[in-house]
Amino acid sequence: MPIHQRDFSLTLEEVMQLWDDITDSIIEDRPEYFLGTVVVQESREEKTRVIIDGQQRLATLTMLLSGIRTVYNENDDERADEVYNDYLGVRDRRTRVTDPRLSLNEVNEPVFQRLVVENSSDDEMKVTINDKNTTPSNVLLARAALYIRDVIRQRSKNSKKIRRFPPRAGRIHS
Repeated sequence: MPIHQRDFSLTLEEVMQLWDDITDSIIEDRPEYFLGTVVVQESREEKTRVIIDGQQRLATLTMLLSGIRTVYNENDDERADEVYNDYLGVRDRRTRVTDPRLSLNEVNEPVFQRLVVENSSDDEMKVTINDKNTTPSNVLLARAALYIRDVIRQRSKNSKKIRRFPPRAGRIHS
């Protein structure tokens, strides 16, 4: 992240709206969803891209991917590792240190990596939210990550119920 990048600032209501927009798009089977403009600058020396605009949305989408990985882990689904490696980070086999796919500014980076990329427990997220020493932006970040994880769990449970109990012929389901 460039030095000028602001702290994470999406409120829970804004995160809920993004979730609703994305899930509505999927339910309505829209072929495209406009996320908004994301502006990046390539750093050839470091072989990275610096986000100029769109950090809030990318951080939230990373939380969504992290939530999917968490639910896969909870269900012993091997796709959890694929989500981690493809979207969240790559762990060095020798040092066991993660090279994250997305890094935030210095205020949010340690909390983002611990809670989102490294898949902390719900209890760790709640401790972060309730710790009086946690910065306001990190409280927002932890609340967003916990909310997203919870709605993905709920969606997954509902999906399993639908598969377990197929509709009977002639019944109308909403």
